Amino acid sequence: MEDNEIAIEVKNLSKEFKIFKDKPLTLKEKLLMLRSDAYTQFKVLKDINLTVKKGESIGLIGHNGCGKSTLLSLIAGIMYPNAGSIKVNGRLSCLIQLGAGFHPDFTGRENIYVNAAIFGMKRKDVDKNLDSIIDFSEIREFIDNPIRTYSSGMYLKLAFSVAIHINPEILLIDEILAVGDTNFQKKCFAKMREFKRKKVTIVLVSHNLSSVSEFCDRCIWLQDGIIKRDGKSKEVIEQYLSFMSGKQVKSNEPEEKYTNEAIILDFQINDDNNKSIIGKDIKSGISIHPTITIKKIKEDGKIKAEILFLTADNQLISVIDSGFIELKKDETATLNFNVKSIPFNTGRYNIKSVLKREDGIECCKHQESNITIQADYENIGIFNLDFTCKK
Repeated sequence: MEDNEIAIEVKNLSKEFKIFKDKPLTLKEKLLMLRSDAYTQFKVLKDINLTVKKGESIGLIGHNGCGKSTLLSLIAGIMYPNAGSIKVNGRLSCLIQLGAGFHPDFTGRENIYVNAAIFGMKRKDVDKNLDSIIDFSEIREFIDNPIRTYSSGMYLKLAFSVAIHINPEILLIDEILAVGDTNFQKKCFAKMREFKRKKVTIVLVSHNLSSVSEFCDRCIWLQDGIIKRDGKSKEVIEQYLSFMSGKQVKSNEPEEKYTNEAIILDFQINDDNNKSIIGKDIKSGISIHPTITIKKIKEDGKIKAEILFLTADNQLISVIDSGFIELKKDETATLNFNVKSIPFNTGRYNIKSVLKREDGIECCKHQESNITIQADYENIGIFNLDFTCKK
C-alpha cells in the first residue's frame, strides 16, 4: 500500500501505566516513601500494528479496559506511547473529550473560538462557520451567556458542533454519538453519515455494536491489549458476541443449565416467498415466518417455544411464543409463526429460539440467527414506526 493511501499507520505500539500499590496520603508518608518503588507496570497495549486506509471507517470493540480508548488517545496525540510509532496523514478532529478547553466564565461564542483554536482552526475559518456552528448547536438564544450557566446537554451540544465543523479528513470518536436530546441525536447520526459519504476516515470506539455495524465496514476487536480479530464488521461482531456469551455462561451460570428433555431440530426464518432471510439484508416492515421443529426426548409433558428478538449487543426488544403444547416422549412437532411486520430501524438484529417447560426452566441450548434491516428512512431508536401527521 502506497503512503498517500494511508490515513493512520501504527507500528509495534505499546503503552504502559504505573499502578501504585500504596499511595501516600500525608507529607510524612510521602517523605518516608520517597525511594519506594511500590508500583507495578500495567501494559494496556502490546505491540499493536494497524493500518487504516484513507476513507475507511473502522470500529474498535472489546470489553472495558481492553485498550480501545487508550489507542484512540494515542492516535489523537493526547498521550504518548512507551514504544512504537504512530503516523497520521490528514487533518484530525477528535470527538473524545468534548469541551476540553472550555472556560466556564467565557460565553458560548467566546468558547467557540477557544475550542476551535485548540483543534487548529484559524480565526477567519471560525468567522466563516460561526453561524453554522451556533445553528447546529441549537443554543443561539444563550450563545452570549457564560457556559457555567449551561446545562450539561447544552454544553455537549456546543462542543460537538464545534468539533464537526473542523472539516476533518480523519475523525476519531469515543462513545459520544448520543449527545443531547432525540432530535439532536438524529442530527449527529446524519452528520456522521455525511462524513462517511464524503470518504472521511472514521475510527469509532463504542459498546453500541449496532452503531459499529451500521457505520463501520471494518471492525477491530481488542482483547487484553492485543488485536484478537480484524475484519468485516458483521463477522468480527458475531465472533465477539459469541466469545462474550460463552465467557458469561462459564463465569455466571452452573454447568447444568438445561434439562435436555426437549431439543430444537431445526430453526428457519423465511419471507413471504418462502426464501430464507437468515444472515441476509431485508427491508423494514416486511412480514417474516419463523419455523421451529422440536422433539420431546424424555417423558410426556408440556413445552413452550419462544422467539426472542434482540439488538446486535443482545438487548431484548420483543418476545413471541407458541403457548404450551402437550408432547409425548419422542414426538416431534413443527411450529409455524407469522410475524406480520418487523418495524425495526436500520441495523443488525439477533433472533433466538428457546424451549421452556411450565416452571420456566429452559430445555435445551438456544438456536441463534441474525438478520440485517434496511429502513427506507432512518430514525433514532430501534423501531421505525409507520405513521402519518396531519394538521
